[in-house]
Amino acid sequence: MQQDVINKILQTENHEQRMRVLAERRSEILQAIGDRTIEPTEDVLGELFDLNVMLGDVNFFGDGEA
Repeated sequence: MQQDVINKILQTENHEQRMRVLAERRSEILQAIGDRTIEPTEDVLGELFDLNVMLGDVNFFGDGEA
């Protein structure tokens, strides 16, 4: 994760603010991929995975079953 995002998280006062920073970062990445300003490399997809886990969006199998 980029250092500026980590710094923003460290400056937050509560859980809701931290979740907002993480969601904003995820949106930025997804928008950049959609705009084709970044490529969905392994590192980028890894960061998206980490953000999804931190945000609780981990529906890996679609129906919730392993």
